[in-house]
Amino acid sequence: MGGDAFAEVVPDELDHTNTFQNVVAWTAFIVVIWFLAFPRPVRWLPLGRSLAPLLGAAFVVACGVLTPSEAFSSIDGDTMLLLMGMMLIASCLSRRRLSVLLSETFVILSKRVSSRFGEKTSSGVSLTFLSFCSSVGSVLLTNDGACVFLGDPALHLIHQKESVAQLQEVVVLLAVCTCANISSSCVLTGNPQNAIIGAHSGLVFWRFTMLMIVPCLVSLLVNLLLLIVANSVWAQTESRFMRLIQRRTTEPIQQPQSHSIVELSVIVSTPELDGSDPEATDNSCQESEQTQQDECQEVSSAFKGQRWVFVLHWILIVVSIFSMVLLLFLGFSVGWTILSTALVLCMMDAIVSFDDPSFIFQNIRWPILCMFGGLFILTSAITKTKTLTTIWSLLDSHIGSLDSFTSIALFGVSVVVLSNLIGNVPVVMLVAPLLEQGENNNARSWLLLAWFSTIAGNLTLVGSAANLIVAETSPHTSTVLNFWRYFAFGPLSTFLVLATGTPLIILFEYLFSSSPA
Repeated sequence: MGGDAFAEVVPDELDHTNTFQNVVAWTAFIVVIWFLAFPRPVRWLPLGRSLAPLLGAAFVVACGVLTPSEAFSSIDGDTMLLLMGMMLIASCLSRRRLSVLLSETFVILSKRVSSRFGEKTSSGVSLTFLSFCSSVGSVLLTNDGACVFLGDPALHLIHQKESVAQLQEVVVLLAVCTCANISSSCVLTGNPQNAIIGAHSGLVFWRFTMLMIVPCLVSLLVNLLLLIVANSVWAQTESRFMRLIQRRTTEPIQQPQSHSIVELSVIVSTPELDGSDPEATDNSCQESEQTQQDECQEVSSAFKGQRWVFVLHWILIVVSIFSMVLLLFLGFSVGWTILSTALVLCMMDAIVSFDDPSFIFQNIRWPILCMFGGLFILTSAITKTKTLTTIWSLLDSHIGSLDSFTSIALFGVSVVVLSNLIGNVPVVMLVAPLLEQGENNNARSWLLLAWFSTIAGNLTLVGSAANLIVAETSPHTSTVLNFWRYFAFGPLSTFLVLATGTPLIILFEYLFSSSPA
């Protein structure tokens, strides 16, 4: 669940920890993973997904598993800057109502299709468009960046579900994170583990993409079909449940009130959880929405009579984002490139709106950044215990050469299971040096490692950082996309995608094996 910082801490260069420190590191890690999967496992200990990793990180440092300097060095600054930059970019574009524009585009397309082919097709169109945006964003901005950017449009689409027939909230969130994970596997810059594989394997960018693009596209189609089926199943289950309640009650069932994206951003706690007054919550939402509308009116009044300024601003935004994508493909630092682009957008927003851009920084989701910081430290502590090296050495003796169905299947299961236990980046950091020095140092092994470690993120909610970003987009999404709802979809999607994409990767690698690397 991390980034390239683990490259700075190679397991062979670390000292062995004693038994007590091993127990401390693994205990803290298991407890934190439990809280990531279930933010409120017990009512008297509601630590959530942000405080638990930080407490775990402080605990392993206090017990001497890591020194303070090792803990600080294990935090991947590139990933933290990437997340912060994408949050700032999303905030700047939201001021230009881009998130509303995207969600309304989903709705308009769905209405036009449903008017011609029936209402049952509208949800499928919205899911297709959302999956396409998530996939393209993941290729251009990494899977984590795409999930940060599409968080607000997905929320806005969720709370316009009355405009799209039978569109389920949980399926919208699943579409964002699962498609982002799958599509990130087709480029070396799509996720941190692919970047590590690119550094060790020697595969050039165009060759890696050429071998992975078709399996990735086919897998995205399989995942989309599964999302449409899941949406239909969940919609039927919900309608049956509502009819059952209506038969058992004498009063009509009132549909839950739909909140706008602005209201969601201020609902920090729900009445069911903390006993707060619902009327007070609604009043605060209305006040926040009115404030947001006033800000938009102020911005639009600044453009009044200066339409050329508005057009020029959007041209500069497009040029800035295009330049950012180009620099990423040229190999510049992901974190610093995205953060620099975000700061340029903030500066242009301040110049155009004649307003202090400090309020834009208030939209940074600090709980997500805190969660990532704690996870980096905990994963480094687990890597230091050498337990993973021992486990993989035992597995590697049974895997052998990746030239048979059995060896490939065992390799895939090992990578998928370990990636969900400790994160895909630590697993790749562990396996990459062994592949580089062993008999499996070939294009097929590197492609399969990238494929298995990336798709493993779709197995469970805690399998990928992108999943947790989507789940923590707002307090509402953390209840909609919980561990068990994700688990109802994740294993089946992971199995079908792996079963579809793996043979295609082997086929394309065989067909182009004569091409120079």
